[in-house]
Amino acid sequence: MNFEVVDSKTGVPTLKKGETWLHSKYDPIKEAAREVEAALVHSPTMLVVLGMGLGYVIDEALEQTDTMKILVIERDKAIFDLASSSRDLPSDPRVEYVLGSDEDANFETITAFIDDVSATTLAFISRLANEDPEYYKSVAETIGHVAEMLMEGLKSTAQFGELWWKNAVSNYRFYAGAPDIGAWYGKFEDQPVFVFAAGPSLDDHIDKFVGVDGGIRFVVDTAYSLLESKGVRIDAVFAIDAQDRTLDHFDGLRTDKLIATPIVPPALIEKAPRSLLMSLAGPMFDWFEAAMGCERSRLKSGGSVTTFAFDLARKIGSRDVIFVGADFAYRSGRRYAGSTIYDQSRLGATSRFFSLEDNSFQTIDVPGVSEKGEKTDTNLVQYSRWLEWEIANSQGSFEKMGEFGVLDVPSALPERIDELLKRSAPDLKWNEMNIDDADNNKRVEKLSQSMAQEKEKLDKIRNGSISDLANLSGFFDPLYRPEAVMSRTGSLSEEAKERLYLKLDRASLHLEETLDEQRQ
Repeated sequence: MNFEVVDSKTGVPTLKKGETWLHSKYDPIKEAAREVEAALVHSPTMLVVLGMGLGYVIDEALEQTDTMKILVIERDKAIFDLASSSRDLPSDPRVEYVLGSDEDANFETITAFIDDVSATTLAFISRLANEDPEYYKSVAETIGHVAEMLMEGLKSTAQFGELWWKNAVSNYRFYAGAPDIGAWYGKFEDQPVFVFAAGPSLDDHIDKFVGVDGGIRFVVDTAYSLLESKGVRIDAVFAIDAQDRTLDHFDGLRTDKLIATPIVPPALIEKAPRSLLMSLAGPMFDWFEAAMGCERSRLKSGGSVTTFAFDLARKIGSRDVIFVGADFAYRSGRRYAGSTIYDQSRLGATSRFFSLEDNSFQTIDVPGVSEKGEKTDTNLVQYSRWLEWEIANSQGSFEKMGEFGVLDVPSALPERIDELLKRSAPDLKWNEMNIDDADNNKRVEKLSQSMAQEKEKLDKIRNGSISDLANLSGFFDPLYRPEAVMSRTGSLSEEAKERLYLKLDRASLHLEETLDEQRQ
């Protein structure tokens, strides 16, 4: 190891590696204080320490701030052990230590520790990162990706959170009665999964699936009508969009095998008599599960319906996931495959980030951005990066059909696709995904009672002071989370407060209408 703890000129322990001083040989505490002061210039919400040494910067950061989180990354666990034996390291809820080189474990710890608030502004102290620059660079990039996705999610919640909440409340009876898709988890190791998205390259490959049955076929809503019209066998259709325009993809719906989030329009669930409402991560769905008295298997959405379908593909255990039309890029002025609802005349996002009703769509005249030599937009780039990031932390083989697109996974050889398609058609066992009516009724009753109690609490809070809003439960999270983050970062304006109260007024009215329907 060659690390040595010796006394500094001031008498406190300092650290050497060979002849190199990793801390000041005169006053390591004052040195750490200066480093922290420099990092706090822009008032970060989280400090990332890349290479901890004896941990003096942690003490100083805790001393100089009251609320900031501190994420400590140390590649060499022996350093942590040496520091622990030399002095009392800080033990504080605001501090998280990430130790060693286990990427999966580190990834889990990092994602669990960074939240919406701490993601808003990060500061790094990296003087000791020179001990292993490649490792610390990789970890810093991971932290940046986590923070970026949290911020995108926060922007999305600010724009669509009220609609998500309203739809989830309206769908609560369906959600309570839906079976748990976790029954499929790990059951399909030997089955390849083809994830069909509506990117322009879908046109290149769709005919290969006509008249053959191999592989599980997961189809995103935007690609559904095209595959259905071609006679391609479909095992499940996925939807996550809360806006009513998602219904356009299901005109003439002939399959009832729908997998959707609870935030989709209620009219879509009513059109699909055999559907699964998947739980998502977040306080609102924590609340739902607690109110029902049962846990539900969850899927990550990653921002797009393609990433949602991907998460199920890996969780059912498939060792071979093939993306078809998951381009996340434009080609010849098109964002979507031909004969889909949105084509070259409208390059409108089918994500939760844009609304065609508000005319906030892109056309071929908008420059967009360039990624890996392809024309695309920032949201599509974000989705592809999420997939690449998750794939890097997943087991199995992940490929795409064709060369086009920005998704950085290998292209499957034609003969490999032929071999996969020769396998017999799988059975996802939808018929076994039944639920007991008596249990369903109990869950519905529990949920309705809990929502009635939440409405009573909400009405009291609406008539109180702004500080009372801190007592809102996770049930209302999509409504207040952006304002809560702004409040904790000191940027909540009077206009934002007024908008929040208007949202809460509408929420109370929607709860009243929903509960009245249940009573009738």
